[in-house]
Amino acid sequence: QGADVRIRDAQHVATQLSWALYFGHKQLADYMIDNCSIDIVDAINLDKNDMVEKLLAQDPVLVDGLLGLGEPLRMAAKKGNEAIIDILLASGANLKIYDVKIGMFEPQELEFTALQWAKRNGHSKIARKLQQAGAER
Repeated sequence: QGADVRIRDAQHVATQLSWALYFGHKQLADYMIDNCSIDIVDAINLDKNDMVEKLLAQDPVLVDGLLGLGEPLRMAAKKGNEAIIDILLASGANLKIYDVKIGMFEPQELEFTALQWAKRNGHSKIARKLQQAGAER
């Protein structure tokens, strides 16, 4: 059966794919992308729009992340991926979820909404889109 590469470690909330990319193991990361099921946040980090759509079609609950903590929308807003923002909004992503105080986030990166990430990173078009969808903060 093999290992589930979507499992996140408790301390950093990172997948094996995240770690492979972080430490520059491109060959391993490419192998995992081509041969393993990756999670929605990793798909967003890799700008795999088609994979995000596929994952949401298989399991619509993933729109707010594996734990329902809103990681997909915040990550797409943080990165500035407008196509993924559109996919997530069309799938009913929760606009009000904040970051949680776990994982690899720096203290100044905590408790931001997707709208706040878009503004902070200069993605004004995405910020407007989120506000038009009902994001207030």
